[in-house]
Amino acid sequence: MSSIVAVQSWPIAGDGFVISRETKKNAIVVHVRLKRNGFTGTGECVPLKRYGHTPEKIKTHIETWLAEHHAWDRRDLLHSLPAGPARFAIDTALYNLEAAERGVSFIDYIGLKTREWETAFTLGGAAPDALVDTALAHRDYRWLKLKLMGDGLDAERLYAVHSVLSEKELIVDANEALTVDTLQELLPVFEFCNVVAIEQPLPAADDEALRGFKSPIPFVAD
Repeated sequence: MSSIVAVQSWPIAGDGFVISRETKKNAIVVHVRLKRNGFTGTGECVPLKRYGHTPEKIKTHIETWLAEHHAWDRRDLLHSLPAGPARFAIDTALYNLEAAERGVSFIDYIGLKTREWETAFTLGGAAPDALVDTALAHRDYRWLKLKLMGDGLDAERLYAVHSVLSEKELIVDANEALTVDTLQELLPVFEFCNVVAIEQPLPAADDEALRGFKSPIPFVAD
């Protein structure tokens, strides 16, 4: 058995990916490659600064677990490593390794019934006018998800995209950038612009404020 754990950096096209908390110029992942009896399984994870992760710290957690658990057993993993990016990367690599050892695809091994999934394309928190071209270029996606910034321009962002794709269902994700008041003010805009889900609108410490909050649109936990 052997393993390789590496931090990889993938440049993001254009000026980067903008959300309310930061602008990402690169996608940083921790990649895991496991080899056993001539078979290979790979997995990876994305450390999030918001939760105190660093690539180096996650890499160390992965390497430590692999060194201390020679059986590489997924059931053992679930009991010996807390939920988080390190466990996810190892778990995914082990799933892929087990599938390879059995001579089946990953999809078949985990029992998925379909190989096609509808997904959303995420539009970063750009200026309203800049969002239009990006939205049109990705109109074939089932949903478009707009990153809200809490900067007073979120209504304009929504109106801009809706004006060119009025039939498109939208998701909004504020990454904790709104307040209860701004959320309330934006609800009519959400309804007008065909928003079907509201993700992470308030700071995590303010979640209690959503208790009893009346919204015609469901909230999505992140």
